[in-house]
Amino acid sequence: MSEFGNPEAEHLLASGWLQGAMFAANDIVGIPEGIDEGTLLVVITQSCTAVSNSLTRDPFIEIAVVVPEGKAYKATTQEATGKVFRKLSVPLSTGADPESGVIDINRRYFVPRERFLEFKPDGPDVKSVIAKPLGGWVGRYYTRAALPNLLNAELADIKFSETIEKCLKQKPKEANETFHELMTVIFGKWNPDDEVGPYALDLAFICNSGPDADDFADLLSTKFGEIPISITAGKVTVNIDILDAESVYLNQYHKWHRITQWDHFSALSEELVPG
Repeated sequence: MSEFGNPEAEHLLASGWLQGAMFAANDIVGIPEGIDEGTLLVVITQSCTAVSNSLTRDPFIEIAVVVPEGKAYKATTQEATGKVFRKLSVPLSTGADPESGVIDINRRYFVPRERFLEFKPDGPDVKSVIAKPLGGWVGRYYTRAALPNLLNAELADIKFSETIEKCLKQKPKEANETFHELMTVIFGKWNPDDEVGPYALDLAFICNSGPDADDFADLLSTKFGEIPISITAGKVTVNIDILDAESVYLNQYHKWHRITQWDHFSALSEELVPG
């Protein structure tokens, strides 16, 4: 396309090409190999990118396949709440008892953005309902820290992640919120980043306040031993620090990773929703 600017961007916006827009595969966008014409597709690119006025900076829209499940959508399932990294269940209508559709993270394609100028979304208009959970799910998939497989396997042997999750789901005495809801962020770093080990894994749980940090430290000490906590599991040594947000500067964790594997059951996941 020779020219692309504000008029084209406004046309895409007016047509409804935002994150969560659904349409049937057609000859205009090009039908990816292995997908039949009419297959339901969904825009997973952020809305601000989909309607950008620069084709040079934002040449593509990313889409994914949506497979109708033939059963009712249930908002409380693991697939619907974003707990399953590889697929997301979404409603295929905004009415009562909508059918469920599954978005597969592994069936994604990039389409030149100018092609979307030639037609409008013709699938279920559910973008206002699914855009936020879709953005959060895609964000978690792309930004989650990928620990070495061997490190994960060693931790699995002692049910480390399960124990941490159970602790985060508990509430301090006389509190209405869980520890995870009282958590600002969880950082981690590990060395080496290979499949050989042995590993040193450092975790920092940053709580909203000093009292929250003290309560969480007391709880973890009942599971893992005295503070400072150090655990050895096979080839892994885990060191855990619990701090309050007021005493922490982000530059302290400049080379650390944000650990997102526990985000799916509390409000921490909201931080990953694209804006």
